Amino acid sequence: MDQQLKNIALATLYLSVAGFFLILLLTIKEGAELFHEISKAESAQRIELMQTTQAQIEASESLLTSTTSFASGAFLLSEASDLRSAKSAVSIMDGSIQKARDSGMENVATIMEAFKGRILQDMGLSELR
Repeated sequence: MDQQLKNIALATLYLSVAGFFLILLLTIKEGAELFHEISKAESAQRIELMQTTQAQIEASESLLTSTTSFASGAFLLSEASDLRSAKSAVSIMDGSIQKARDSGMENVATIMEAFKGRILQDMGLSELR
C-alpha cells in the first residue's frame, strides 16, 4: 500500500508538472499571438505615417514649385521692356496660381493673386489682370 501511495503521489506530481508546462505553453502561445497582433498594428501605423509623410513632402514640393515659378514670373515682369514680355510674365504667374489651386493650396493662390494684382497696379499694367 505504501508503494501504491508513492506511485499515486509520483503520478500526481508528473501530472502537475505536465499541467504547469501545458499552461506555460498556452500562455507563451497567447503572448506570441498578442505580440504578432501588436506588431501588425505597429506596421499599419508605420505605413500610415509614411503615407502621410509622403503626402506632406509632395505638398511641400508643389508649394516650392509654384512659388518659385511665381517669383520667376514676378522677376520677368519687373524686367519686362514691352507689353508682350509683360503678358508672358503674367502668364507664368497665372500658371503658378493655377498650379497652387490644383494642388489644393487655395490660400497660397489667393495670396499670389493679390500680390500679382498689386505688382500690376504699381507698374501701371492693371489691364493685364
